[in-house]
Amino acid sequence: MLVYVATYPRYGSAILSDTIHLNWGYATASLYAARTWPEPFKILPSEIPGFTTYRYGDGPVRQMIASPCRELLTSRVRRRLAGSATRFFVKTHEAPPSDPIEGEVAVQLVRHPAAAITSQWRLDGATQDACPLRHFSESCDTGGRWDRYHRAWEEAGMPLFRRWFEDLIDSPFDLVREMGEFLRLPQPASARVMTAESAKKRNPVRKPICGANGWI
Repeated sequence: MLVYVATYPRYGSAILSDTIHLNWGYATASLYAARTWPEPFKILPSEIPGFTTYRYGDGPVRQMIASPCRELLTSRVRRRLAGSATRFFVKTHEAPPSDPIEGEVAVQLVRHPAAAITSQWRLDGATQDACPLRHFSESCDTGGRWDRYHRAWEEAGMPLFRRWFEDLIDSPFDLVREMGEFLRLPQPASARVMTAESAKKRNPVRKPICGANGWI
């Protein structure tokens, strides 16, 4: 199964990826940049070009496509990953593929545009000269304008698990249960989520976590 962690910029892709690895031990590759893996991820030697072998804590040894994986994720590779018995997770801000393959699914958080715009403004330096509105209305570097992006994934022709960003903040354990059912993963004995304090400590620049739900 190939799982697209498909979120708009500043919509919680990191907290969604954290929820996936904390509860099921799966790493999420990225289309955009090489990744560093915090403990308890252990990166192991891999003999397969374009893939990384890893273990999460004492869990099973697994493979993921190497980051950045935009160029690696060809139709042939997508078909191989989608048909696999294991799960391959990939973070993307792009529009969905135009040729969905059986075994491809998506999980997505939707966030109010005002919250995301303010988050982007803070990331850009929170100055009067910073104007992220164009980034969200024209979205030249993502898969489409806010409304078009979400509609595209809704109409992509693949199974879609979509929840509000606030659902993960306010009712994380319900979201873990529902996402586990969608992905046909075993329910953890005790659902786990990344705390705001831990996220901020790990990456204070991209996750300042200030204000109510990060924006008010």
